[in-house]
Amino acid sequence: MRILILFLMLFVFGSSYGQKENSSIRKGNRSYDASKYDEAETKYRTSLDINPSSFPANNNLGNAMYRQEKFEDAAKQFLQSSLVSEDKIDQADSYYNYGNALFQNRKLQESIEAYKNALRLNPNDNDARYNLALAQKIKKEQEQNQDQEGDNQNKENQEKKEQKKEGENQEQEKAREQEAKQDEQQKKEGQQAKSQKISKEDAERMLEALKNQEQDLQKRLSRKKGKRITIEKDW
Repeated sequence: MRILILFLMLFVFGSSYGQKENSSIRKGNRSYDASKYDEAETKYRTSLDINPSSFPANNNLGNAMYRQEKFEDAAKQFLQSSLVSEDKIDQADSYYNYGNALFQNRKLQESIEAYKNALRLNPNDNDARYNLALAQKIKKEQEQNQDQEGDNQNKENQEKKEQKKEGENQEQEKAREQEAKQDEQQKKEGQQAKSQKISKEDAERMLEALKNQEQDLQKRLSRKKGKRITIEKDW
C-alpha cells in the first residue's frame, strides 16, 4: 500500500500564519516518521485549525488515522483532502488512499469506485490499477461464494423437505401396518370367540348325551332290582 506524506517547501517567510501551519505539519511529519501516529494526528489537526483548506494537512491526517487503523475516519479525511486541491495528481492520490481505507473497511464496491476515480485523474497510477484489479477479484470471489452458499442452502432445504416427506411416508406406512395388525388381531379374536361358542355347544350336547345315558342306566338297574331270584334247595 502506498502512503503519501506531503512535505512543504517554505517560499514565504514573512507570514507568521503560514509559518505556524507549516511548523505543525513538519512536527506531524516527524512524529509520523517515528511511528508516533497519534502524536502526528494531533499536529496535523493543529495545522488544520490554522488552515482547514490545507491539502497536505488533510491528506497527512488521513494517513495518520489509517496507520492507527481508524479506517472509517481515514476514509472521510481522504475524501475531504480530494476536495481542497485543484491539482489532479493530488486528487488522484487522495482517491487512491480513500480506496485503500474503504478496502480495509471491507467496503469493496466503494473502494472499486474510488480506484476508478484515481485512474480517471491519473491513468498512469499503476498502484491504483493493481488495487482496483485486486478489489474486483475479491468481490467476484465473494459473489461466487455467496451463490454457492445459496445453492447449498437450497439443496439443504430440498433435502430437508425430502427427509420430512420420507418421514411422513414412513409414519403413514407404520400407521397402515399397525391398522392391519389390529384388523388381523380383531379377526383372530372373532374366530376364537366363534370357536369357543362351538365348543360350548358341543359341551352342552355331550352333557345332554351323558344325561341320557345315565337315565338309561338307571332304568336298567331298576328292572334288575325288581326281578326275584329263587334259590334251589338241595335236600
